[in-house]
Amino acid sequence: DAMTLYCTPTELASLLAKTRSAKVGSAASEKLSPLAWFRLRALNRRWRRRAEREIARSNQAGLWERERLSGTVIHYHGPAPASQKTLIVGFTGNYFRLMMPIYRILLNIEVDRFDVLLLTDSSRRGFMHGLEDVGDDIDAIRAYAEAFARKGNYRDIVAFGTSGGGLAALCTAAQGGWSKAIAVAAASPARHMDVIDRLEAAAAQHDPELTRLILSFSGDNARELDAANQLKALFPDSEVAAEPDQIEHNLLNALYEEGNLQAFMTRMLH
Repeated sequence: DAMTLYCTPTELASLLAKTRSAKVGSAASEKLSPLAWFRLRALNRRWRRRAEREIARSNQAGLWERERLSGTVIHYHGPAPASQKTLIVGFTGNYFRLMMPIYRILLNIEVDRFDVLLLTDSSRRGFMHGLEDVGDDIDAIRAYAEAFARKGNYRDIVAFGTSGGGLAALCTAAQGGWSKAIAVAAASPARHMDVIDRLEAAAAQHDPELTRLILSFSGDNARELDAANQLKALFPDSEVAAEPDQIEHNLLNALYEEGNLQAFMTRMLH
């Protein structure tokens, strides 16, 4: 997972091809029973085949490029001019991803309309205390992203945060006057009382004429509904977008498994 988490589709395809015949450990070396080892190998083979198929089927997989800007920031971009595209600032959750390896996100957004600036907070403090090589607080992160977008001459900038990164997405977009923030399964403010002041400040600065705030979550998940209601109380002009017939916290993966991720991303980003 650590090797594949941040690969572009092309990089992952190359890695899979190079390791197709590689020797792996054994049940003994992995301290697993023979049956557990067999099941693990079968799962790995299925994952490999599925990844190879979805990359091969995409007509834009080979267009994505990756540029690591620092230990906490990666820029994913395609060949179209930035002036024609929106920069998605991705605030990852506590597992340092947008609920899935980035190649799946890239395969389900339009390479000629979007680039991604992916942020990871190794401290797992929801970006509120800044990022190494970026700055000491979330204001510095917002300033960094805005400066990056200006320098690149991007047409627009939006925030996209999942789980533990959802609150940061809402704060940065609301305070920066970005066009949109999408918070997917955002953390509950009541469980993060240390950031209430920050959320209240962002809410006070939110101009709904400038910035749409979308609270997306699995509609059948009571805990996520509670978190969304808390955020709705803080941001009265935000839009509650419950996905029907979904219960998992990892909404993006659930939609991916159903073949609905691309439609969801299109609906959220447009």
